[in-house]
Amino acid sequence: MLYWVYILRCNNNALYTGYTNDLQKRYQEHLDGKGAKYTRSFKPILIEVAWQVSDKSAALRIEAHIKKLSKQDKLHLISEPQRLNDAFGTAANILLYSLCPTQQPRSS
Repeated sequence: MLYWVYILRCNNNALYTGYTNDLQKRYQEHLDGKGAKYTRSFKPILIEVAWQVSDKSAALRIEAHIKKLSKQDKLHLISEPQRLNDAFGTAANILLYSLCPTQQPRSS
C-alpha cells in the first residue's frame, strides 16, 4: 500500500504536516473538521506539497522528520521538494500537489 506525507497551509498561515493512505479523503476530512485537532481550529486552505511514499514505516519517519523542522526549513522543503529525496533516498517518490478546497488534485 502506498502512503502520502503532506504539508498543508492553514488559514492562520501555519504549516501542518501529516500522513495518510488516501490524500484526497484525508484532505476532505481536514476541511470538514474531522481531521486533526489542529486543523479543526485552523482550516487548511491548500496542500502545499505531498510525497507518495512506499510504505507506512517510511511515511512515519518522513513525517516525524518534517515535523521537527523549523517553519523556514519547511518553506525551503516546499520550494525544493526533491530535498526530501536527498535525505531519504528512494523512500519518498515525489508527486507534487497543489490543492485548494475547490480544486481537484493535479500531479506535476
